[in-house]
Amino acid sequence: MESEIINRCMAWARNYVVGLKLCPFASQALEQNAIKWIVESDALKVGDHISTFLSSEYQTLFVIIPFASSFDDYLDLIAMYAEVIDKVGYSDQMKIVTFHPQHQFAATEIDAPVNFANRSPFPMFQLLRQADLKAIGMTEKWKQEILQRNENTLEDLGKKRLNEMLNEY
Repeated sequence: MESEIINRCMAWARNYVVGLKLCPFASQALEQNAIKWIVESDALKVGDHISTFLSSEYQTLFVIIPFASSFDDYLDLIAMYAEVIDKVGYSDQMKIVTFHPQHQFAATEIDAPVNFANRSPFPMFQLLRQADLKAIGMTEKWKQEILQRNENTLEDLGKKRLNEMLNEY
C-alpha cells in the first residue's frame, strides 16, 4: 500500500507539478532522485522525520499523511508540526509547504482554480531547507512571480480540467 501511495504521488509531482510548471525546482529534484518520500500513519512519528531531514542528503522531503483526510484536521496537524520545528530550533532552517486534496487558500472559494496549486492526491507536506532556497536565489519577488504565473496557468485550465487532471492520481 505504501509503495502505491508513493508511486501515485511521484506521478502527480512529475506530470502535474512539473508538467504544469507549478514549481520551477521540482523537475531537477525529481531527475536527481533528490526527493525522499515517506508515508506515515502515526501523527506522533512525523516529528522523527522532521528532525532527521536536515542531516539527510535529500533536497526535499515529502511526508504523506493519508490519515489526515479532513482539511481542518490536516491544518491542525501542520500547525503542530510547525510548532515542533520551532521548538527544536529549526524554523530558520526549513520551510513547510502544504498539499491536500481539498487545499484552500484563505479568502478563496473552495473551487477557485488557484487552490489547485497545492492540491495533491493525498494529504502531505514538503520540507525544504532554507539554505537551498537561498542558494538558488529565491526571493520574495521571485516567489510572487511564481505564484502569479501559477494562478494564471490554473485559471486558464479551469476547475473542470484541473479536477480531471487530479483524478488521474
